[in-house]
Amino acid sequence: QMEALMAKLKAGRPPSNNDIMLVSEEIILEQAQLDSAANTAGESDYHPNGVLTALGAARSPAARAAISRARTIYCYAKGLDAETPALHFHRGMDNPDALGAADAEDCWFAQVHLWIQTDVVDAMASVNDGAAKKLVAQGVNPWVGILPIKDFISLRVSDEYVSERRTFSSGSGAGVASDRDIAYPPGAPGLTMTGSYTDADCQFLVLYFSLRIVMDQRLLPKLIERICNDRFHSLLQVSYRAVEPNPAMTGRIYGADPVVLVTMDFETHMLGSLFINAMPDEVYSQHCAE
Repeated sequence: QMEALMAKLKAGRPPSNNDIMLVSEEIILEQAQLDSAANTAGESDYHPNGVLTALGAARSPAARAAISRARTIYCYAKGLDAETPALHFHRGMDNPDALGAADAEDCWFAQVHLWIQTDVVDAMASVNDGAAKKLVAQGVNPWVGILPIKDFISLRVSDEYVSERRTFSSGSGAGVASDRDIAYPPGAPGLTMTGSYTDADCQFLVLYFSLRIVMDQRLLPKLIERICNDRFHSLLQVSYRAVEPNPAMTGRIYGADPVVLVTMDFETHMLGSLFINAMPDEVYSQHCAE
């Protein structure tokens, strides 16, 4: 199911060094077959504003490989086999080769994480797919450079229910970060504006999750609405900053529209009356029973 979530996004990675090397070999063969000096006399690899020209892209292995890859995907994301994947498994469930069975708590929270991550991925896919549908109607092939959500960096859910009695490990949360850092949710109710936490009899089960992506700033309200619509997900805080242009067209290509690196922290409430009956006894006794 986690792999199916990645497929919904039509996501992929930038070209690898091996991809670039293969393109470099293609260019060498092309140059051997054509008198490129005669065909490109007076032409430049860059426009006066520093943006790569079509000729420059054709002659640059890194740019050509990056453009070719970008044309086949809707957004960038690291898959589940990466060291720091965009999605994640709950601790204790992230090793498919483990010899021992996971305990009930790990299984339960893995399921909860899947529910939440499905909500978020469905929202992101809805925004991109909606834009792609309009492009197709106009006869334009949709690809990451002209779609709203460009890069799915990380989605992390709190490892356990937010409780008044305990604080769990936390990461950077919302705020200025480097482009590839993972964003982690707050670690305690005192770190949020609501102060909500799971009550003693579990009428409400509270968790946090943090999402970090690169996207078109103008569509940010729509994404937030899609995540929170018909769900008990509430936005706690959001921060973003502009992403520098990429005139060389290498690595990740985000297109010509202004994009931002955005981090969002959310709080979610699960109604105890709906979820307690499905909760394993071990989990209930640890998190709900006094």
